[in-house]
Amino acid sequence: MGNKVLFKIVIAGFFLLSGCETTKYFHKDESFTQEKLEKQNWRKIAILPFTGNPAFRRVSAEMFSFHIHKQQHFEIIGPAIAEIELKKKGIELSDTEVEQEEAQKAGRLLGADAVIVGSITIKITVMQGHREVAGVRLIDISTGRIVATAIQSDWFTFPDIFKLSEDKIFTSATERVANDILSLLHELTTEKQDSPQKEVVPGQEQEVL
Repeated sequence: MGNKVLFKIVIAGFFLLSGCETTKYFHKDESFTQEKLEKQNWRKIAILPFTGNPAFRRVSAEMFSFHIHKQQHFEIIGPAIAEIELKKKGIELSDTEVEQEEAQKAGRLLGADAVIVGSITIKITVMQGHREVAGVRLIDISTGRIVATAIQSDWFTFPDIFKLSEDKIFTSATERVANDILSLLHELTTEKQDSPQKEVVPGQEQEVL
C-alpha cells in the first residue's frame, strides 16, 4: 500500500512542477541484486496493457515493449498478447490503475516471473502548456515486491506544443522509462567478470586493431 501511495504522490508532484523541460524519477530496490535474480530464476517478463490517456496508452505500451525487446536475456510477453491471453481466462485489467495484487495475479496467469505495469498521462493547460508523464513499475511475481519504479515527465510550453505531432508528444518520455528498465535488466544480468573491465597494467596495453 505504501509503494502505491508513493507512486501516486510522485506522479502528482510532476504536475505541480513548472519551469523545467524534463523531470526524471527512478528508484531501484537495492536489495534486489544479481544473486537474488538468479535465485528467483526470472525467465519471462510480461508487459501489461498501459493505463492512463485512452488515446495514447496502447501506442505507448507497444512502444515501450519494442524497446524492452532489445534485451536478449528474458522472454517478453507484449501488452497486446498479455491482454488477449488474460481475456481468454476471463480477466480484464483496470483501465485506470492496475493494483499491485492485480498485476501479480495477471503475471501468474501468464506464466511470467515478473510484470511491468505502466501508464501514460497527458495534460494540457492554457496557462502552463503541456505536461506528459510516463511511469512504469517492475514487479516480482513470487514476492509481489516492486523491484523498480521509473517516471519521466516532459514539459512543452506554448507555442512549442503546436509544432509537435501527437506521437512525438509522448514518445520521448516513453523511451526514457524504457531505457531505465533496460539499464536495470542489463545491470542485473551482466556477468560480474564483464564489469568492470580489467585494469590495464602500464607497459602492457593491448594493441587496438
